[in-house]
Amino acid sequence: WELGRIEEATKSYKKVIKIEPFNPIANKNIKRLGKNKNIKASKNNGIISASIFLEEPGKTKLVKIIRLASPSILSQLDNGDEIFFVIKKRLISVIDDNKNYLGALPEDLSQRLIRLIKGGNQYQVFVKNVDRQLMEIIIREVLRSKKFLNTPSFPQGKLSLDQ
Repeated sequence: WELGRIEEATKSYKKVIKIEPFNPIANKNIKRLGKNKNIKASKNNGIISASIFLEEPGKTKLVKIIRLASPSILSQLDNGDEIFFVIKKRLISVIDDNKNYLGALPEDLSQRLIRLIKGGNQYQVFVKNVDRQLMEIIIREVLRSKKFLNTPSFPQGKLSLDQ
């Protein structure tokens, strides 16, 4: 699948299911392939830098997305895919590179990040884990503006811009 050889991947998953009918990985991926006839090779070609998943206090945060998109949209994502923020009035929506809506950040975090982004901070966002009913992302601060030089994006404890 990672190499774009979808038919071979499907055959391999079916072989695994014959040997081990309850294999969770094979079952999940055979369902993903079956539902989406137009699935292409993984966007990251199987190469994901482990550094994107390293957590750094104050600069990274693992977040569960709310108001999720449909399972058919989520099934097109892979761990390590880069995704993007769209600022709305009170929430930050999360979209993929095709501008498909994926979900939203919780309101308290959205409010904080909206202020930080408007003040000049920049972030990268990656899928950490995704399935039909759950999506976790990792948000990484890549640039802290002079305005917020002494303000961590993700303080330990309460979310306050005064910290």
